[in-house]
Amino acid sequence: MNKFFDSRFWPIHDRLWLTLHKTYQIIEEHSEKAKGNLLDIGGEKNRVFEIFEGKIKNYISLDIKHNQNKSDLNVVGDGLNLPFKTNSIDTVLCTQVLEHIKEPQIFVNETHRVLKKGSYCFLSTNMTWFFHAVPDDYYRFTESGLKYLFKNFSETEVYPAGGYISTLFALTLLPFKYLPKPISFIPVTILNILGKALDKLFFDSRLTTNLVILAKK
Repeated sequence: MNKFFDSRFWPIHDRLWLTLHKTYQIIEEHSEKAKGNLLDIGGEKNRVFEIFEGKIKNYISLDIKHNQNKSDLNVVGDGLNLPFKTNSIDTVLCTQVLEHIKEPQIFVNETHRVLKKGSYCFLSTNMTWFFHAVPDDYYRFTESGLKYLFKNFSETEVYPAGGYISTLFALTLLPFKYLPKPISFIPVTILNILGKALDKLFFDSRLTTNLVILAKK
């Protein structure tokens, strides 16, 4: 499928497509680094999990409560005090959670602790987005801020999930959540395609909705 219109992980007629499809594309581009036991912090085997099928051995989801998918190995726990031994996890995945963590440095340090040496953490979080308390919403991050939080990792790369034009379009699309899907389907699809095209033509990464960090212990 043409990556420009890739909708495998999020439908192109959805108002969040500009933000999330690029996030998942970036993770997929580096997914060969995943292996073994994957710990998804705050996840519920969502769309991004498909990226790692065939690359990992076990999927472990951790959250403050059990999720509804009983086929997964669910662990109830706190990201600030992960209930795993040091050097016991092969891969960590954490999407759209860091902004909801009150103490992000402690969280990142715990991620570093449980990872085996040479293993990777895949994490995405917001740079520019609306307030969304589920249950709390504390921070927005920059590339420099993320690299500082992950300073104990041996290697870190930060990737913007789009530029300033796609960010402006993504924010403009937010009110469409209040319209019925049959009404919003066509205009949202058109605005997503236009926003992506203009963003590619006039790309500037200094303003983005999401940042993805790939960090090696």
